[in-house]
Amino acid sequence: MVRKTREEAEKTRERILDAAEDVFSRCGVSGATMADIADCAGVSRGAVYGHYKSKAQVFLGICDRMHKFFNELAAGIIDESMTETNPLGLLRLATLAYMRIVLLNDRFRRFSELPYFKCEHVGENAELLEYAHKLQKVRMDRLVTLIEKAKAKGQLSENLDVALASQFFTCALDGMLRKDLFNPKMHDVRDHIDDMVAAMLDCMKYSEALRQK
Repeated sequence: MVRKTREEAEKTRERILDAAEDVFSRCGVSGATMADIADCAGVSRGAVYGHYKSKAQVFLGICDRMHKFFNELAAGIIDESMTETNPLGLLRLATLAYMRIVLLNDRFRRFSELPYFKCEHVGENAELLEYAHKLQKVRMDRLVTLIEKAKAKGQLSENLDVALASQFFTCALDGMLRKDLFNPKMHDVRDHIDDMVAAMLDCMKYSEALRQK
C-alpha cells in the first residue's frame, strides 16, 4: 500500500510538472497561477500545493527534471576525462551536445523556451532569476577552466585573454540559441551547428581581438 501511494504521488507530481510546462508556455510564469496548473493537470489545488509551495518551486521542479533528462541524453557523449588530456576537444564536444539537445530534441527545445522567453524579469520571479544566475556562473567557471587548460596545453594562444574569450564564447552561444528558439524560420542555427561551433573555436584560436592587450 505504501509503495502504491508513493507511485501515485510520483505520477501526480509528473502530471503537475507536465501541466506547468504547458501553462508557463502559454501564459508566462507571471501570468500563470497555481489554479491554472491544477486545472491543466486535472488535480486539486491542494494536490499541487502538496508537492510545491509556490510557482517558483514548480518551475524549479521542471528545471531539475530537465537537468536530469539532459544528463541522460549527454551520457556517453561528453567524456570528462578529456578535461586534462584534450580540454579544447572537450569544449567542442560539450558545446555540440548542448546545442543539439537544445535545438533538435523537441522536448528539451520546448523547455528551453521557458527560461529564455517566459520567465519575466520581475520581482515575483526573483528566486528563479537567482537560480539562473547561479547556473550561469557554474557554466562560466567551467568554461574558463577549459579555456585555461587549453591555453596551458598549447591548444590556444598563450596570449589569449581568457576572460574576454569566455565572454565572447558565452555570448555567441547564447545568442545563437536565443535566435533559433525565437524565430527558427529566419535563424536556422540548428541546421549549421557543427559550422557554428567550429567558427567560435576558430575565433578563439586565431582572432587578434581576443588577445591580451
